[in-house]
Amino acid sequence: MEELARELFPGVRLTTIRTDKFHSGYFSVHLLRPLRAGDASRNALLPSVLRRGTRTLPDQTKIADALDSLYGSSLEPGMRQMGETLAIGFQAAFPDDRFLPGAADCLSRVVALGGEMLLDPATRGGLLRDDYVRSEGQNLHDRIEAAVNNKRGYAALRARELMFQGEAYGVFPLGKAEEALRIRYQPLTKYYREALRTSPMELFYCGSAGHERVEEAVRRAFMTLPGGSARALPETGPEPENSELRHVTEEMDVEQGNLVLGFRYKRSGRADYPALAVFNELFGGGDASRLFLELREKRSLCYAVDSGVERYKECMMVTAGIDFDRREETEEAILRELAELARGNISPEELETARRSVSSGYLEGLDSPSAVCAFRLGQNLLGSGGDLRQYAALAAEVRAEDVARIASEMKPELSYFLRGGGEE
Repeated sequence: MEELARELFPGVRLTTIRTDKFHSGYFSVHLLRPLRAGDASRNALLPSVLRRGTRTLPDQTKIADALDSLYGSSLEPGMRQMGETLAIGFQAAFPDDRFLPGAADCLSRVVALGGEMLLDPATRGGLLRDDYVRSEGQNLHDRIEAAVNNKRGYAALRARELMFQGEAYGVFPLGKAEEALRIRYQPLTKYYREALRTSPMELFYCGSAGHERVEEAVRRAFMTLPGGSARALPETGPEPENSELRHVTEEMDVEQGNLVLGFRYKRSGRADYPALAVFNELFGGGDASRLFLELREKRSLCYAVDSGVERYKECMMVTAGIDFDRREETEEAILRELAELARGNISPEELETARRSVSSGYLEGLDSPSAVCAFRLGQNLLGSGGDLRQYAALAAEVRAEDVARIASEMKPELSYFLRGGGEE
C-alpha cells in the first residue's frame, strides 16, 4: 500500500492509500467536532439530514437512482467518537474503475456526490428543510431511547457520565432523546454553516487510483468549501487526580445486576498502544481472557464480563452482568485478577494467545478499505505514525513485563452498580 497525506486547504487533509488489493474503492469525509453536551444531538443529527437530499437530488429516491447509476455505489452518513472528538460526515463504497467497462470514472462521480451532499444540501429559502430535520430528529430520538432500554449498555453509559462528570468524555455522543426532538431547522442551519467554516476536515481514499487523480477529484468537488476561519479543535483541559475508588448504586426495573468498574491510566507515549491492546485482550477482552475464564467459567460469578480500553482518553471500563447480591465478591475478584497481572503472574501460553489475537485483528483490518482508513483517521488525530501491519508486528513482540507495567498503571476510580429496586 502506498500512502500519501496532503493538506488541500488550511485545516483540510486528504489521505490517499493506493492499493490494487480490493475490487472496490472507498472514500470518506469527516468534520472533526469537539464533544460537547450542548452540541451532541446536533452533531449526531446533521449527517442524516444532509443525506436526505442535495440541490440537484432533493430527495432519497433521486439519490438512490444516482447511486444505482454508479453501479450500485453506496454513500451513507456516519459518526465516529474518538475520545472527546467526533468525526461526522459520509463514507462511500463503489466499484474500482479498473473493473468497469469503457472509460467509466466512478471515483470522480462518487466524490462529486459526496461534496454536493456536504456543501450543497437540499434547502428551502436557503435553510435546511424543516421536514427533513423533524423526521431525522424523530429517528435520532428513537436511537437514543433504544440505547437507554439496553440496560447493560445504559449502565456503561451512566458509569461513564458519573466517572467523567465535568469532562467532555462523559457526554453521550448522541445527546439526549428530548433534545433530538427540540432541534429546529433555523438553528441547525446556523450550526451547519459554522461547522463547515471552522471544523478541521479529514478526507480518505483507498483504492487503485493514483494520488494525483484522487486529489484532483477532491479539489474539484470541495472547491466551494468556505474558508477564512481557523480550523482547529479546542484544547482539552487537565484530567482530575482522584485517589479513592468511589462507589455508586442506582436502582431500575432490571432483572440482572450490572456492575461497571472504571479505571484511568497514564502512559509514557502513544506508541505502546499494541501493548495496551494485548493487556486488554489478556485481562478481559476475549473468551480466553482472565476475567472470562476465572470469573465466568470457573467461579460462575457473572453471566457476562468484559473489559475495554479507550486509546484516546486513557481509561478502561470493565462491565459484568451479575446477581444483585454478588457485587462485592465480583468487584474484589476483578481487582484481584488485575493485581495478579501487575505482579507479572502471566503464563507464556496466555500471553501468546493474547498476542496472536491482537496481531490477527490488526492484519484482518488490512482486508477492509474502511478499516484501513478508520485506523489512519485515528492515527492522524493522535499525531501517530505506523500502519496496521506495523502494529501487528509490535503486538507479536509484547512481553509479559509490558503487560505487568500497564496493569500496575490502572487505577480504579468508579464502581457503579445498577440493580433492581426490590428483592432478587
